[in-house]
Amino acid sequence: MIEGFLEELARIGNAHGRMSQKCGRTFVSSRFVHVLLPILQRTCGPRRRFLEQFIRNVIALAQYATSYTRSWAANCRLERMRLNGENDRLRQEMTLLTEEVRLKDARLKRVESQKRPHYLPTERITILELRAARAWSARQTARTFLRTAATMPPG
Repeated sequence: MIEGFLEELARIGNAHGRMSQKCGRTFVSSRFVHVLLPILQRTCGPRRRFLEQFIRNVIALAQYATSYTRSWAANCRLERMRLNGENDRLRQEMTLLTEEVRLKDARLKRVESQKRPHYLPTERITILELRAARAWSARQTARTFLRTAATMPPG
């Protein structure tokens, strides 16, 4: 799990590298991630557990600093600062939800399609509503919800 998080952090750091210089924002340095990931992959036993705990503590500290900064922005008199804080919070929430969905999908993909739990009728209707709202094809909808295209009704 930690390795996946570090890889994602490196990807985000690389994607925002140029932008951070332009708008003055500071992101977690991708150098930090590129140094820790190979060390974590080579390490085992108590030292690995120590490194994993260290990384979790760094993440918790970063979350604390982010929360403190957002609370300052939320109480600021400038509307622009409040909106920036809210935008940042929503972006982080979206990233965390995307990661949760990715983990759940990875778990379900390991189960054979015949052995996966079936969707309830209300969930099937919701899937069709999402399909219509996003203008997905049957194939795209099936891929998103880990189904086969043959089980999706035409639409």
